[in-house]
Amino acid sequence: MTPHLEASPASYVPRDTSQTVLSRVVANHLETFLASLDADPAAKGVPAYLERELEDVRASSTPSS
Repeated sequence: MTPHLEASPASYVPRDTSQTVLSRVVANHLETFLASLDADPAAKGVPAYLERELEDVRASSTPSS
């Protein structure tokens, strides 16, 4: 006879994305990227919502002091 195993409830634990490669790239290069868009008259820039999201990624990957 197989012993009865109690099922543990599944729980979601979000990953810490502040140390991913993408976060580091955004943190290191976002300012230069946005400045290059501002300097190029042919560039259309990025949508405001995307710039806000990238700024949030940069802020979360920057260690607080």
